[in-house]
Amino acid sequence: MSAGTETDKLVLGIELGNTYSRVGVYRNNRFEIIPNELGQTATPTMVAYTSDGRILVGQAAKDQQADNPRNTIFDLISLFNAHYFSDEIVAKKPSLPFELWVDPSFPETDRLYIRMENIKGYEHHLVLYPDEILVEVARKLKEDAERYLGRSVSKAVMAVPLMFDDLQRLYTYAVGKKAGLSVLRVVDVADISLGEYTFGKDVHEERNVIVADLGGSSFHGALVTCDEMGGMEMQVSQCISKFGGADFDSRVVAYWVEQFKRRAQQQDVNDITRDFKAMTRLRHEAEKAKIALYSSTSGVTSIKVEIKSLFKGQDFNETLTRTKFEDLNQDLFWRVIEVFPGLLDECMMEREDITDIVLAGGSIRIPRIVDILKETFGVKEVYDSSKIGVKAEEVDVYHAAYCGYRELTD
Repeated sequence: MSAGTETDKLVLGIELGNTYSRVGVYRNNRFEIIPNELGQTATPTMVAYTSDGRILVGQAAKDQQADNPRNTIFDLISLFNAHYFSDEIVAKKPSLPFELWVDPSFPETDRLYIRMENIKGYEHHLVLYPDEILVEVARKLKEDAERYLGRSVSKAVMAVPLMFDDLQRLYTYAVGKKAGLSVLRVVDVADISLGEYTFGKDVHEERNVIVADLGGSSFHGALVTCDEMGGMEMQVSQCISKFGGADFDSRVVAYWVEQFKRRAQQQDVNDITRDFKAMTRLRHEAEKAKIALYSSTSGVTSIKVEIKSLFKGQDFNETLTRTKFEDLNQDLFWRVIEVFPGLLDECMMEREDITDIVLAGGSIRIPRIVDILKETFGVKEVYDSSKIGVKAEEVDVYHAAYCGYRELTD
């Protein structure tokens, strides 16, 4: 087989997530998650533009975020083709360190830009759409994959949030094209979860399936029905776009801030919350601690966190346990069932009619959240990606890669 044919037979699976993005490939009858240059299988969905004209993507951007907040861009999926005057963006603006902008010459278009300052080569400002910035992330994932595979790859299937409308999906194709990829298909959590549920499994009876996908910044719930012939159809779905694992991190950060104030030897640390660098360092450590506590391979129940000279020369030292993490977030965990009463009513179903629960998303692995879902619907077991040997946070990219493989082999 020629090298060209080999290249054509490979299709990347790409998940562009609001917090992290991933790339993988399905070949030789197995899935491979592809690491970046640091060996990480998740790349932060973050892009930084530096004063000397460099563009930093992923972990490199995240590492310098505290020192370059106005030109380090994140939350790109939630800003994707967003409208500047929408209620969601108006509410989000105060919490973002970078500037959202609308062209005053064409305010009626309302399409949101991101405006950066003090960039080499730009006399005043650098102004880009979020999707133009997201191209840098897609391009990096492509480059990481080509380095790992040792060959060029030109095709991909991309996974997007359920909440994406037709125009946002169209822009996703354009993002891939600008990154040097031919996007064969765009799939969402409904396609992915159905694939996860049925992969390697025959469904020959009527089933009512709840899909719960909790990511870093959004929660997707869906109700899927299966008939006795194996046919499956998504009946209804709903998204909570401002709820995810990042909210759990925020609770931890707020607790740590209070602990820091209480223990600090100086009395003038009350303004720590206005110090972006200190708060960014706390948030990064909170996220790392959460991941370590709930990693399927770590088995740890407590994490020691140490940050040298966090604020005004004061060090930060704290131990975070699973118990404390869950105490801080107990009320948030219950939000995973918020969408389902409405979905059930729309389908004229009761909770007792649900036969299966499918889990997806990196934040869904927290045992207390799983227990809440099981208790709510009276389901003894849930179906998650571990049954097909895939980590929960890698489900989206796994199925994107598998869909790409099927696109070329069917």
